[in-house]
Amino acid sequence: MSIVDRHSLLPQWGHRLVRWVPAIVGYVATLVMFVAFNTPLLSVFLYSLYLLVFAAIPGTLLWRMLRTNPKSFLEEVAAGTTLGLCVQTLLTWLLTPFGVPRLAAVWIVIVVGLCIVRPRLRSLWRSQADAAETPAWMGWALSAFSVLACWWVVNNDWRNHTISQIPGMPGQWYAVAPQEDMNFQQAISAMVLHGGTTFPNVAAIPLKYELMVSYHIADAARWTGIDLTVLVLRLATIPLLILAVLLCAALAHRITKSSVGAVLGAGFAYFTNPPPLWAGTHYPLIQVASLNLGVYRSPTQTFAQPIFHLLLLLAIVIISRKRVSLPQLSAFVLIAFVAGGAKATLLPQTICALIAALAVGWIIRARKSGRILFLLGAVAVLFLATLYLILGTGARGLVPSLDVTATHWTAFASLLHPAFAIHLSPFKAAFLAVGWSLGVIAALVAIIVKRKDLGVWMLAGVGLSGFGGSLLTAHPTLSQIWFLRGAWPLLGILAGIGVFEAAKALHVNRRVGVAVVPVSLVLGLGAAVAVRHSFHIPIAYEYQKTWADLFAPYAVLISLSLLIGAIAVLVIVLFAKRRRAPLSGLVIVGLLVSVVALQGSSATELAVQGLLPMSQTSWFPKTDADGAYAARWVRDHSQVDDTIVTNMHCLGTAQPPFSAQPPVKAEPPVDAYCSNARHFWLGALSERQVLLEGWDYAPAPQDVAPDWDSAPAGTRFWDPAFLAQNDGALSSPSPTTMNWLREHSVDWIVVDRSVSRESSRLKNYADLVLVKGHFAVYRVDSNAAGG
Repeated sequence: MSIVDRHSLLPQWGHRLVRWVPAIVGYVATLVMFVAFNTPLLSVFLYSLYLLVFAAIPGTLLWRMLRTNPKSFLEEVAAGTTLGLCVQTLLTWLLTPFGVPRLAAVWIVIVVGLCIVRPRLRSLWRSQADAAETPAWMGWALSAFSVLACWWVVNNDWRNHTISQIPGMPGQWYAVAPQEDMNFQQAISAMVLHGGTTFPNVAAIPLKYELMVSYHIADAARWTGIDLTVLVLRLATIPLLILAVLLCAALAHRITKSSVGAVLGAGFAYFTNPPPLWAGTHYPLIQVASLNLGVYRSPTQTFAQPIFHLLLLLAIVIISRKRVSLPQLSAFVLIAFVAGGAKATLLPQTICALIAALAVGWIIRARKSGRILFLLGAVAVLFLATLYLILGTGARGLVPSLDVTATHWTAFASLLHPAFAIHLSPFKAAFLAVGWSLGVIAALVAIIVKRKDLGVWMLAGVGLSGFGGSLLTAHPTLSQIWFLRGAWPLLGILAGIGVFEAAKALHVNRRVGVAVVPVSLVLGLGAAVAVRHSFHIPIAYEYQKTWADLFAPYAVLISLSLLIGAIAVLVIVLFAKRRRAPLSGLVIVGLLVSVVALQGSSATELAVQGLLPMSQTSWFPKTDADGAYAARWVRDHSQVDDTIVTNMHCLGTAQPPFSAQPPVKAEPPVDAYCSNARHFWLGALSERQVLLEGWDYAPAPQDVAPDWDSAPAGTRFWDPAFLAQNDGALSSPSPTTMNWLREHSVDWIVVDRSVSRESSRLKNYADLVLVKGHFAVYRVDSNAAGG
């Protein structure tokens, strides 16, 4: 019974207000987090208003226009807000090249206006979902999940990603010691904001990347005036995370048709993790859970995840309905294009999901082949379109490869010493089979019980794509891991569905079920901690690991979990006061509870880590406050199409996370090599094109230097002569070097004197306009003849 039913004495407006209480409490809780971590309160309110006006209101109305028969009001709001983000972002992407990105907001006026003017559409202002399908406890549970997930990200990431106002520039912010990729994302967002079409840190290279999140951030900055640093490192993450959690619940709700199943699906999706029992597997294989710093230090994945969930949700709606409408198909195409432009891995994973549904539908004669084939063809075409129009050649992680050598450095090569390279391929398969099977067991139950539900098979197809994509694709760095990270929430939903369906089939008493799950989590936590400390292998690459070292902890934990499952089965039988259930049912419940214990072990550990104080020590290179001042000064005194030249290309290289040593200051580049070429903060904070700053992630090497991949990723610049000219213009200026700068439209020179000092003769060719600490800023004098 919902809270509305119990408060029947309240007037109608009171009923509606009560339904919003969990959301209000959740918003206040997240607001406290923002304030606690130095986020400008005005910026929080402005961004909230932006999401409400540009996404939530028009998007929810548009979602209701699709007539999807929503299962809950939460689904309407989450799906509608995400759809609104897709529409606004896509229109901004389309209109920015024409210099009129603000016209993207016209769709809001049209949708809202139609729903006010047309009598038939006025009903869309009211929820189409049955209030009884959204009981009060469900709202509170999902609000609690969202707040806890947000707090995990805030406490684990924001403490190490502090932001501060630039001294002497009130209201302007910079990241003190950000993970390098955050500066990269901010630099791209700045380029998009100002209509640029080239790579922000390497000039003359077309801007081809997973750009949709940058268009969203740029659009928010354009309408609200919020500092890009605050948007990228603070504001954009939390709403997207909440939308992803709610859409996981919506997917589970669609399949189980139960609020209990919805809550279990969301909980398993965001609070499970493969149990890391020996230290060497912690990175990167174990960092595939929904809550991990890799995801939330990747704005592309953070933005893409709720869109991916929405795409699958709409696909399930289209496949399951007797009749499908043109607006629904059009919305699917729109969402799919935005998803592909947001993250390269998502459309291949969608293709795998649809192939699984098509194959099973053909086997069970579901008569849905036609519409599935349409969706499959549309996604394939859209994938090629995003590669050509948005991603370019930057999606190298999608290239199939069976080459598994130490020099190739796949996503799994860091798990073992290079001496074990010969064992990498079977080791990868074996580790995945053992570690991930712990979560697949419950997913298999869901597939068996609901084997005729094509939505379940779509989720399973995504799960298989996580395995296949990570094993069969190659990238010089770690990009395959995004297949696993994208698939994990969907496997979590399947596991939740499996637990729910088994409990329902066995008529498990609800009170008993509510008690068994948290008890299993606590027991699983204790089991995992005990096993880990008993078998803990210290991280040391010279340590000769054996197969027994690798798999003995898992063998013990699996055995222990079966014992926990057996005890849980006895508890269910005794407290439910029922006759003995069929043996197969007991086995299923035992395995499921074991999975809850195993997965919950690391889930609970994640939650505990999220609640405990974390060290504020960051392993990432610090951005000098004086450098931030110099970059912002250039922004405030330049035109948006100005270009900067600099001698900064490399960052200090942080020690591995398991080292107690502080970061090491990188040496200046020698012979076009660099220890860490992810130097992006000048482009990020100046919001201007840099002729050559950091060159990692630039897509050009695959085209202009075919042997570039033979060097460690990002260490060698593919055009040494260009780099020599760039730095030579500062160290040994002459009329020739100045002409070279002018040919490349350079207007500003920013020098970090701690890297290398500029020549005293540079003043003959450029005006020294600012000295701040060890940073010097020059304005290039286009009329100087030299001396």
